[in-house]
Amino acid sequence: ATGAEHLDFNLKNRFLADPAIRRAIRMALDRKAFAIPAAAGRVAGPPDAWICSGLAAWCADPSVGTTGFDSKGANALLDKAGFHRVDAGDGAGYRAFSDGATISLSLTSIKDDPVRQHEEDQITAALKAIGIKVQTPYNNVPARRLNAGYLAQGVLATHAFDLALYSDSVSGGEPDGYYSEFVCS
Repeated sequence: ATGAEHLDFNLKNRFLADPAIRRAIRMALDRKAFAIPAAAGRVAGPPDAWICSGLAAWCADPSVGTTGFDSKGANALLDKAGFHRVDAGDGAGYRAFSDGATISLSLTSIKDDPVRQHEEDQITAALKAIGIKVQTPYNNVPARRLNAGYLAQGVLATHAFDLALYSDSVSGGEPDGYYSEFVCS
């Protein structure tokens, strides 16, 4: 098994329910910059989709679309979708949602993890560059609370996050096992 880093979007969040905002966030993140150096004890080559860690042929299929790093394109996408930057007030420099509220998201990860802190700072800077505010301090919790089940009020299981940054084990190249983790029948 190998680890896969990923960033989950809570689609119950009114800002993240908008596909233009989600796509812009994906475009704003330079996944190659997130590769963890071997000196940190881990080596990563982040793919476009977190469930694809290069373990199966479908990961390299050129007909499968990807979202490349394009901060300028992300800004243009948000402009075209009508999310314009605010010039004054508390939201100055950030984008306004359709109701005028500043697009502001919490970011949750594992508490006291220097690698995660670095990644959170990278995400915050990348989203600021496209006019999306990440609330600080980050909403970090112990790993057991992040990953706990629904009855134990786990952050992921109860959707108590806007953006969640964490890693997961990848034991094979096919995505079917991951699909069952996130879809209820």
